[in-house]
Amino acid sequence: MLLADENVHTLLVKSLREKSIDILWINETGYRGINDLEVIALAIKESRIILTRDKDFLLTELRIRATMVGIIHIAVPINTKNYEDIAKSVLIAMDSAKGHVISITEDSILQY
Repeated sequence: MLLADENVHTLLVKSLREKSIDILWINETGYRGINDLEVIALAIKESRIILTRDKDFLLTELRIRATMVGIIHIAVPINTKNYEDIAKSVLIAMDSAKGHVISITEDSILQY
């Protein structure tokens, strides 16, 4: 189960849903505009891994708070040419994201 931050591209959200991933996208909720700490609180409440492009989630303070649920950080821009590849990487990352920070780059999946 994922909680997609506002900065996650709609194509990626749709692709993950087509792959039967349970994903709550902040853009489709009443939570638009919440800050990073509120994103973490919502993820904890909903027991969801955070999916984001926001580098702030890699900062120590947020990383420590968010490891209760896990973070998948997408370090590359999402576009019409790569969103399916990123979706595949997210599926792989989900297996080890709980309690960790995972970063998806153009050519690798890194765990912190």
